[in-house]
Amino acid sequence: MANEGNLQLVSAERFAELWNEAAGAVSAYVAAEVRNRHDAEDVMQEIGRAVAQGAERYDPQRPFINWVFGVARNQILRHYQRQSRERTVFSSAIVDQLADAYRAMAPTLGERGDALRDCLQKLSRRQRLAVALYYRDELSQTEIAEQMTMTASAVGVLIHRSRQALKDCIGRKLAAGAERP
Repeated sequence: MANEGNLQLVSAERFAELWNEAAGAVSAYVAAEVRNRHDAEDVMQEIGRAVAQGAERYDPQRPFINWVFGVARNQILRHYQRQSRERTVFSSAIVDQLADAYRAMAPTLGERGDALRDCLQKLSRRQRLAVALYYRDELSQTEIAEQMTMTASAVGVLIHRSRQALKDCIGRKLAAGAERP
């Protein structure tokens, strides 16, 4: 990797380690920005390609996470530009604010993911199904209502209560983890 001036060089192995450490936070950011799971996967591939191709532009004296979020931001904006005829495009200011928020959360995303997995298991079977259909399968509340033989408004209430239960459970788990020495 060729950096200008007297900057330290980063080995390919160390660069791969940095990318692996940041990938979870970047993936969470992309998933929040790009609702369609398949599009989000495509954007992540573009980010990975851009990171690999731009490795020589990374300044190892600066935090890698900041650099990689800049790359991610640019790829998300490119995605929005490609999709602009079909979807609403977010302003770059909103994309920047979300990138800043995810960058700040990056150190705790692993803990949050673990807490989320544990807390999902504490939901009722019906709540887990509604959450999975909504977030994983990206079904509308009406489509979920048809599958679960409920009204769409009842599904909305079920999803809202499930999210609240998850938020409370995750908060308790993270607080308990922070109290440990």
